[in-house]
Amino acid sequence: MFSGIDAYKKALNRLNIKHETINYCEIDEKTSKAFNVLYNIPEDLNLTDITKVDETKLKDFDLLTYSPPCQSFSRAGKELGFEDERGVLFFDALRIIKYKQPKYCIMENVKGLTQKKFINEFDIMLEELNKSGYNNYYKILNAKDYGIPQNRERIFVVSIRKDIDDGEFKFPQPIKNGKLLKDLLELDAELPILHNIYGGFKEKEPRIFNEYSPTIRTSKGGGHIPSVYILEDFYKNRLTREYENYSPTLRSGRKGLKIVNGKMTRLLTTLEAFRLMSFDDEDYFKLKEAGFSDTQLYKMAGNSIVVRVLEEIFNSLFR
Repeated sequence: MFSGIDAYKKALNRLNIKHETINYCEIDEKTSKAFNVLYNIPEDLNLTDITKVDETKLKDFDLLTYSPPCQSFSRAGKELGFEDERGVLFFDALRIIKYKQPKYCIMENVKGLTQKKFINEFDIMLEELNKSGYNNYYKILNAKDYGIPQNRERIFVVSIRKDIDDGEFKFPQPIKNGKLLKDLLELDAELPILHNIYGGFKEKEPRIFNEYSPTIRTSKGGGHIPSVYILEDFYKNRLTREYENYSPTLRSGRKGLKIVNGKMTRLLTTLEAFRLMSFDDEDYFKLKEAGFSDTQLYKMAGNSIVVRVLEEIFNSLFR
């Protein structure tokens, strides 16, 4: 449900866990096409609009994953909770869960869902899952604690059907894999990362990140795409160029150029965004070659889940 480019499936593939996708549900036409490009899954398996899914006609399945739209519970959205039509799409997923009774369900959403303003909504979700026959385990996990240098906190709810639950599930412990932020940037980039988020949060200065990336978001306004300093090294054995009084030549690969503190910066590239979501470069180039624009790629990355985190959850669940 709400599949996006399906980081869940990417994690299962990476772990070589044998599985079959019987359906997916993605209302955005371009994202559905991206799903097809990445996984070679026929688009006629897309149920499209979750509110119109007839649960009585679905095949049986063991695992349901769902990430209801987060804008209803996010500072980047309007924070209307269940008063937002997107905020109640959880109950459409619940309708399917109640009828089909899969063994496992995994939900992901923004941390804001667990904060004081929405704790009642979160409690309702958990209680409804409980009444539907599931034990629920939940925890806020940050991608930077699981080997991907991005500050991305998300709530994960793992629901296990009561008749098969042994009570042993535990969320994975933090890990270190030695991967640094600089390792994921393209060659012309230099730390720190600057995040001009004041368009959405009324801040007047960019936040500065040296060890990990700020949260990758969709690119809709508010300066939500972080930027990096540019290094110019046209010729071997020459010093890196810095620009204070003029711009270097604009090229197609150099997007969003501007000056910060006397140095040139550029926005994070879509490739860097995909890396910070723990997708492979091969995934990115498949989508790029299929003709998806940078705007679409930013949106797909920002709406997805960090694959590495899901790998660790699946390792714990399917031990």
